[in-house]
Amino acid sequence: MSMKLEDSSISSLTIEHAARSAAKGVPKEGGCQTEPINVADAPCDPMEMGVVGTQTDFFERMGEANGKEVTISEEVITRMIAALAESEKSRKIYERLNVLHDTTRVHITMLRSVPMQPPPSASIIDIITGSADRAVILLGEMVHETWCSHECGLRVINRRKSSSILLPTCPTTAGFIERDLIAVGTVGGEIVIVSGDDILSTSKLFSSSVSSLYIPSSGRLVAVSIDGLLKICTLKGVELQETKSIEVTVTNLPRSIRSTRSESDARIGIVSVSGNDRELCLVSETGGIWTAPLATLALQSLHAQPQPLAAVIFRPPHLILHGDDGRVHVCTSSGERVDTLPAKAKKVVLTPDGNLLIALSAISSTPAISFYDVPKRKRIIEIEIPSSLLAIAAKGRDGILAVSEDTQIVEYDVTRV
Repeated sequence: MSMKLEDSSISSLTIEHAARSAAKGVPKEGGCQTEPINVADAPCDPMEMGVVGTQTDFFERMGEANGKEVTISEEVITRMIAALAESEKSRKIYERLNVLHDTTRVHITMLRSVPMQPPPSASIIDIITGSADRAVILLGEMVHETWCSHECGLRVINRRKSSSILLPTCPTTAGFIERDLIAVGTVGGEIVIVSGDDILSTSKLFSSSVSSLYIPSSGRLVAVSIDGLLKICTLKGVELQETKSIEVTVTNLPRSIRSTRSESDARIGIVSVSGNDRELCLVSETGGIWTAPLATLALQSLHAQPQPLAAVIFRPPHLILHGDDGRVHVCTSSGERVDTLPAKAKKVVLTPDGNLLIALSAISSTPAISFYDVPKRKRIIEIEIPSSLLAIAAKGRDGILAVSEDTQIVEYDVTRV
């Protein structure tokens, strides 16, 4: 039956939920979320314990199978040998690619070659470089018996202009004490100050030949001689003034060189000096090596082997020794030898940054220049050159200035890759 509300007289209608209507007046049972837990015992297998044993037992069990239960076929052995051979072949092939990752390669390019005009009548002793295309070539003879009667002098190069200076005695060493001033040591024990083609002053400092000069700073000079003296001088105007000096005697030699009973006060010849603005290093012709603070000149002997030495280059933490036999040894600043160049050298120089050692080969039949990376203690390359060189010097960080056997002044550019 259907009924329309608009036709009914009912004013309101309530329809109750059937479930609520059925439970009306009857309380409903409630429960909590946790149900009762039933506990019961169940059988299980115990955990299997690990096998405990000693290393000796393990090797004994392993040894029982060796040679008895394990067999390797000849085919497997052949394949293993072939695989090892292939691996070695691949390694050698890839080693050739290491040069592409080497950051210490060196290339040299000859920039110019200019003949010395007029050609010198004396022998080429050495070449010394300064800043801003300045250099000086020492002309004379190295061997003297009693006195010097040779025709000797200097060839001064200033920005590709050269001038000649005659000296009373043969020069032995030189250095730029200031930008345009050159200090020249002579075989007669004098130090001559020159500029351009003029001799400004001459100072008699030693009774024997000046063997080496070192310029720690502008206007300051360290000089040594074969009569066993070291002197520090300061430039006042154009004159040298001695400020400090020491003697090096037999008692200063290390025990490894001198006799245990030798306490002689006789001076020994100093052949070379080098250093920086704080410390010096000097070597004797008998193999003695000393360091000394520039401020106090207190000598400290380094352990040395009996060997004749010709020169030293001291750039802490490295020390380079050039033997009289041509051998070049790379040492620590404490004197410990760490490497020796394979070939003998006529002359060795170090670039101003102290990283690249340049050695001129002592073999005149095959002229070559060797390069050695000092921090990495690694020989880089030996490059053959077309003509024999008599003297070389580092020109800044990336250049070499040399004098060839045919009296050509040769300039090379050094490129580090």
